[in-house]
Amino acid sequence: MRTLTAYVLCAFFVTAPAFAQAETIELQAAPPPAMSEPIRNWVNLRVGAQGSELREASNMCLEIAPLAILSVEACGTGSRVLYPSSSAEMSHWRMYGTLYEWEYEKAWLRPRIGAGFAELQVAADSPGFFFGGTDPNRAETAGPEGVASLQMLYPLVGGLEVVAEMNVGVAWLRHAGDLVRPMNDIQPFGGLTVGLGW
Repeated sequence: MRTLTAYVLCAFFVTAPAFAQAETIELQAAPPPAMSEPIRNWVNLRVGAQGSELREASNMCLEIAPLAILSVEACGTGSRVLYPSSSAEMSHWRMYGTLYEWEYEKAWLRPRIGAGFAELQVAADSPGFFFGGTDPNRAETAGPEGVASLQMLYPLVGGLEVVAEMNVGVAWLRHAGDLVRPMNDIQPFGGLTVGLGW
C-alpha cells in the first residue's frame, strides 16, 4: 500500500507542471485598429453662404493646396467672374495652415487657421485692390483678415472627396467708413460651404 501511494505521489509531482503549463493561457494585447492614411486634397471648389454686416450672401471658394498642411484660397460671390454685378459683397484671399487632423468614421476633420486680406465692395468698383484708402469711386477698400475653420473631407471614389468647411473670422478695413455706403472698420464674418475636391 505504501509503495502504491509513493507511485501515485511521484506521478503527480512529475506530471503536475506539464498540466499547469498546458492550462496556462497567454493573454496578448489586441493590436490597435489600423488607421487609414489622411486624405490628400489638392484642389476643391465649394459653394454655400456667408454672413457679415452685408447680411447673408452666396459664397463660392476655390482652394489649392501645394502642400498637405498649407493651402491658398479665394472666396466671393463669383460676381465679375461668372456674372456682372455691382451689388455689395466681401471677398477673401487667404492662406490656411492645418493644425491637426484626425479620422472620425470615414471622414477626416482638420482644424485650421488662416490669414490674408478681404475686399469690401459696396458698388461697381475699379480693378485691383486698395489697401491705403478707397478706389476713385469710393466703392471698395481692402484690409487684413484672420480666420479659423474646421474642414471635413469624406472620400468618394476615384480620388474624389466631399469637402465641407465652417469658418469664422474678422477683417480690419480702416477705410470702410469712407465708402459711398459707409461701413464698420471691423468686419466679422462666418460661413459654411460644401463641394467636391480631388
